[in-house]
Amino acid sequence: MIKEKENLDPVTFLMEYGNIPYGSSSTSFYKLGLFNRAVKRGWKPIQDEAFITGKRNIYDIPKLPEEMRIVSVDVAMRAGSTNDNTIIACSRLLPSRKGWLTEITYMESHNGKNTNLQALRIKQIYKEFQGDILVLDLANAGISVFDALSAVTKDETRGVEYEAFTVMNNEHVDDRVYEELVARTLGQDALGCIFPISATAGLNSLIAVKFRERLKKKLITFLVDDNAEEEFLIKSGNKDILDQDDSGIRAYLLQSHLQTSLMINESISLEMTLSNGLVKLIEPEGSRKDRYTACSYLNYYVSLMDVELLKEKYNGNDEEEFLAVSKVY
Repeated sequence: MIKEKENLDPVTFLMEYGNIPYGSSSTSFYKLGLFNRAVKRGWKPIQDEAFITGKRNIYDIPKLPEEMRIVSVDVAMRAGSTNDNTIIACSRLLPSRKGWLTEITYMESHNGKNTNLQALRIKQIYKEFQGDILVLDLANAGISVFDALSAVTKDETRGVEYEAFTVMNNEHVDDRVYEELVARTLGQDALGCIFPISATAGLNSLIAVKFRERLKKKLITFLVDDNAEEEFLIKSGNKDILDQDDSGIRAYLLQSHLQTSLMINESISLEMTLSNGLVKLIEPEGSRKDRYTACSYLNYYVSLMDVELLKEKYNGNDEEEFLAVSKVY
């Protein structure tokens, strides 16, 4: 059983060997059936060696004309098995009559990295992914990562300099928060791409509700599990998955699929309580919800985009355009 546990992700192990029907608890806010896992062709960032030698990233996905891309980060600092991870999640968005169809196409975690290293990795992914918006958790160590992002970042390994980032000028960003973050920005002519989130009890409740709401509308799709992805890669003739000489390539190809399984596990393990009319989600003792946080924060910003999209673009007279976009997606 111990060997089996080491070879399986937590969700699969507990369902197969613990006979635990996830999502069936009366206090569980998210049910397993809400999470649609259909994405096989996930995006993957280029590895340092390939970048340095000038190779192209064969796992890149060209950005479509109608497409928006969002990167979301939940920040943690301390290392250790009992502490949270910093999570970077990437999503592709395309418009539809229901809202922005959202594909969570990549996810990675980091444990115990300092603010400068985290800022560097965020910028690497944001630039290569061709991100439009960076959703950033400002709580606790998040403000320190913002400070690091707000300066020019030098990538000594790749020989690249990344421009400074700062808060976006957006109607959904509080004026006081905007002014405070602009004042903290270290670099000149910084790119205004950061949507900051400073969670309160009320905002956390709204974020939780919006995540479940968009899941129910089937607006969000996730990566297939790592076993299904490995089978897909083998059947499609992927040479990397069969490379026995490179022990790290399999992890590179499958890690975001495993991260997705862990995120779903975190989400369906959250128990709901009501406090002063607000939803409060509580994780089991010893568990984390950092992956859930990164995805739910991302989803919250997309829910704001949904309102603008449905109001401005799909107002009943553009059926032909909608069908064309949906077909591409």
